[in-house]
Amino acid sequence: MAKLVSKVYGDALFEEALERQEVDALFEEVKSLQAVFVNNQDLAGLLDNPKIGKEEKNGIIQEVFGGRVSETLMGFLTVIVEKGRQKEINAICEYFINTVKEYKKIGVAYVTSAVELKEEQKAQLLGKTAWHNQLSGV
Repeated sequence: MAKLVSKVYGDALFEEALERQEVDALFEEVKSLQAVFVNNQDLAGLLDNPKIGKEEKNGIIQEVFGGRVSETLMGFLTVIVEKGRQKEINAICEYFINTVKEYKKIGVAYVTSAVELKEEQKAQLLGKTAWHNQLSGV
């Protein structure tokens, strides 16, 4: 069920991002949003608390994210809370991020070497990548 929820909401956010031509901006915002929820379990727990009503949860969302995220993302968070899907925020974010990566043809490459690469070898590898020139773990 969680996969279906994340797909439905993730696709809806992606379609909205396309329509508003905000794919890149929402991509960055959603990555940051996901980090907030991963790093702040108290916030996630507060939003999952069944004793707290939807209006109060939306107030919390407004207080935490108001003025810090776009109107598009704020509206989306409000809908998630209204529909009682706040427990799935991380999965929805993950789905959206992966959808944008697929749309923009962004992949991740990992290089493993038995010996440390020389700077010129790293430069050659980076030159072969089309998008993000990030080399990690080398």
